[in-house]
Amino acid sequence: MFIETRHFNLEMSEFLHDHVLCRVERAVRRFRDRIGRITVRITDVNGPRGGIDKRCKITAELIAAAPLVVESASDDAYDAVGLAAARLGHTAARTLGRRRRQPRDHAME
Repeated sequence: MFIETRHFNLEMSEFLHDHVLCRVERAVRRFRDRIGRITVRITDVNGPRGGIDKRCKITAELIAAAPLVVESASDDAYDAVGLAAARLGHTAARTLGRRRRQPRDHAME
């Protein structure tokens, strides 16, 4: 699993980069063998004007399945990353958990 980070209109500090890697890796740890690449985009929509304008979009390319895309917004980039990573973890569990289940045989003999 490879994690790529991109940022637009926002300074990407070393601490924010480490935060992204930590939160995303933790969110999808148990599915890492079924995820090929993850792209994290952090954007400051309004620039220096402030407001709830830090957006985080995470795209996870699954092996042999459609990609997962989640987004979040906050006034703080760290919060936006945390919310998006949590959503990614829930979405991956729901999607990949569904694929693992075997259909039950309900035939009566």
